[in-house]
Amino acid sequence: MRLSSNEANFTHRFSAALLMSSVYSRAGVSKEKIRQKFMDISNEEMLLLQRVTAMKIPEMCHVY
Repeated sequence: MRLSSNEANFTHRFSAALLMSSVYSRAGVSKEKIRQKFMDISNEEMLLLQRVTAMKIPEMCHVY
């Protein structure tokens, strides 16, 4: 979660979005916090961050 809060370096937020999507299904009680941080990253103005979240959102929304 610390990676996603680093405003000075967008590569940290990019990496955080990739990691969030892979651990989300096993997060347990932390899912809400991860989902909120993921949505914060998706609302960034930087196009690269919008693209990575658009690419990874199906993993976050997977319905079993």
